[in-house]
Amino acid sequence: MDMTMGCPDHEDSGWKRLHDVVLLTQAMYGAAQAREWGVFTELEQQRAEVLDHLTPLAPPSGAGNGGVAKHMQELLLINQSMLKLAEQERSSIEVELRHFRESQQAQQAYTRNQ
Repeated sequence: MDMTMGCPDHEDSGWKRLHDVVLLTQAMYGAAQAREWGVFTELEQQRAEVLDHLTPLAPPSGAGNGGVAKHMQELLLINQSMLKLAEQERSSIEVELRHFRESQQAQQAYTRNQ
């Protein structure tokens, strides 16, 4: 996959890194939707590494800051969606834990009464 397609100036490594962040964030969202949290975590680590090396971007020659704004808006929207998915997953896990604890308590009560 060419990660530079759609970049305002794919010769500029800063723009490529920003585009890579968008692609990694999209992949993270896909992993979250599929509830593949191990893959999500790996992608998150990769994204953090790219973000650590992201330098301030100057607009490519002849362009405004629309490219940066577009990428940032996309990142914000995806992150909001991922937060919703993570919250849903957390709630689901809390319900499972509660059921597990109730089951464990019932089993302990049954064992004591035998």
